[in-house]
Amino acid sequence: MKTKFFIIILYLIFLISCGTTTQIKQESVSQEKKFLKENKSEKKLYKGEGLVIAITVPKSRNLSNEKAWIPLYMQDSLTGNFAHYTKMTVLDRSNENLIKAEQELSETGFYSEENSIQIGHMTNASMVVVGSIQQIGDLYEINFRINDITTNEIKSSTNERYTYSDIESGNAITTIVQNLLDGLKIQLSEKEKTELSKVNKSENNSMQNLAKGLTAEKSKDYITAIAAYSLVDGKAKTEAQSNIHNLLAGSFDSASIQSRVAYYKEQIEKWNTIFVQLTKYMNDNGSFIIYDFSKVTDKIKLELNLVDFTVEPGVSCIPNRIAMQVCSDVMIEWRKLSYNKDNEIWMKSVKLPNLKTTESSYGNQISESLDMSYYCPVILINGDGDIIGRDKAGGFCRTQIYSDPPLETYLKSQKKYYSDGQFWKFEFKNVRLKDINGEITIKMLPDETKKDMIFSIDEWNEYINNTEVK
Repeated sequence: MKTKFFIIILYLIFLISCGTTTQIKQESVSQEKKFLKENKSEKKLYKGEGLVIAITVPKSRNLSNEKAWIPLYMQDSLTGNFAHYTKMTVLDRSNENLIKAEQELSETGFYSEENSIQIGHMTNASMVVVGSIQQIGDLYEINFRINDITTNEIKSSTNERYTYSDIESGNAITTIVQNLLDGLKIQLSEKEKTELSKVNKSENNSMQNLAKGLTAEKSKDYITAIAAYSLVDGKAKTEAQSNIHNLLAGSFDSASIQSRVAYYKEQIEKWNTIFVQLTKYMNDNGSFIIYDFSKVTDKIKLELNLVDFTVEPGVSCIPNRIAMQVCSDVMIEWRKLSYNKDNEIWMKSVKLPNLKTTESSYGNQISESLDMSYYCPVILINGDGDIIGRDKAGGFCRTQIYSDPPLETYLKSQKKYYSDGQFWKFEFKNVRLKDINGEITIKMLPDETKKDMIFSIDEWNEYINNTEVK
């Protein structure tokens, strides 16, 4: 009896285990089917296949010159995101038909519906994105809409107000892109939604600097343009470098005397402007001033009732790597122009900046260096807030910016410029003993044009560690 009972128990266990296995297999198959179904549906997400869309520069109102880059940045950002997240044919800024269409339209006012239709016909686009940016107080009202040129129907739109921080951080464009895609019923996968929500800081900064460069170049602010282009990295770097070369290089049709004369005059005007701008830019941005007032020693002259103060390490003047790059780019292109004998006729009419040029013993090697010095007032303040001492602190720095032939590059990283620099101590002499009371404070008084280039040692360490610098 016990044997029969034991056999029955074993049989039941077997049946149960078989059932469990079958259940697990069924659940596994079910999950697999669900996964395949989800992935299949993801692959069939509507992405706007077959559509051609033109994205125009949004019109602007009340934007300051410092913010004039925003519309172009918005256009490029929309173009890049639409090309990335949809399967539409996206006409970018360089599209000849789009360029021609925008040039033929009015330069003032907001786009009308008629404008949209006209752009669509001229570019063969089925949809056109138009927009406007208007500053209202501390906020920016940004409006975009997408018009179907066949039906004249607004297929998607967005209209919100953003802070400047929203625009600069890239959060505004992320919201705008999402709103416009939603309006077009273009679906994003969960992965794409996550990707869109996370702003790539480096790419976003590069897009902004490219827009700043293009905007500055358009207004003939050449050095500001080159400085902005030099900060562009990633996908847009090739365009930025090409823009620098095209801005500085010269070419003309030598078929007629008239064309040559026009070219000569154009080059003289352009390069005189470039060198004037370069001189000012280097004066304002060519060097950093870093100060460290951590050690102050005194020497009392009791018989005279005076005291001398020595401040160490003091002040260091180091080249700004970005400015060095700008200066180098300009001088290299200038040198290239000098290789062409045909340019001699106009190049002698251009006034060069104050560069030190030396010729090596090898005969054909030329080095050009830029000497920079900056001195700013430093005051000694007593406990009552009275100024009891004055001195000038500053430093001298020199960097080689070009060699011909370019056997080596003289440009360094910003960290290397700092490590190769030196601090200069300074002194407050003959301070009256009777004026000393309370806590003594040392303060630097930079002029307005230079204040953004002056750092305490703590501020500098924070800047160099937290800023994307080369």
